Amino acid sequence: MSTIVLLNGAAGAGKTTLARALQASFDVPYLIAGLDRYIHMLPDHYSNPPLWSEIYHYEYDDDDIVAVETGAIGERLIDGMQRSAAALAGAGFNVILDHVILDPTWIDDMMSLFAEHTVYFIGVHCPLDVLLERERQRHDHTVGQARVHHEVVHQGRIYDFEVDTSTGTPDAITHQVKAFMLTTPEPSAFASMGLT
Repeated sequence: MSTIVLLNGAAGAGKTTLARALQASFDVPYLIAGLDRYIHMLPDHYSNPPLWSEIYHYEYDDDDIVAVETGAIGERLIDGMQRSAAALAGAGFNVILDHVILDPTWIDDMMSLFAEHTVYFIGVHCPLDVLLERERQRHDHTVGQARVHHEVVHQGRIYDFEVDTSTGTPDAITHQVKAFMLTTPEPSAFASMGLT
């Protein structure tokens, strides 16, 4: 049995930074998997219109993004990412999975895939104003999607532990997560959602 640390939060919430800090802090190896890494496996021209819509499709109200839907390739990437995380765990690796869970069926899929492993479901939060400022400073994300993520990514989620990345340094947030893991050998979020 391996350990999977499932980080869920909006784009720009600090999941990737937290994932790297966690990875560096553990005494045993953890592999990081995340959708951005899988998107970068695609040819470069998929990062731009019109092919980007096969990964993510945006609905607009004037200039504002009001909904984010996953395109056909995006769905396959998410399925492949989740399956590969399960395969890595099955091979004996611990995994940190950096995710933006927009569809509750993805949780159902992961519950089945990860059933043999210990899963810590961590909610990674950040106030909207901080998210929007981080989004403006980045050049690798679509401006406007963070607001939509912020509205939907945590809906109906029951976490083992939650952090707000605006309240401390990556090292301090990492310490909080690790302290929780050390004192909670049997996380229960998935069972609480009735999905196992």
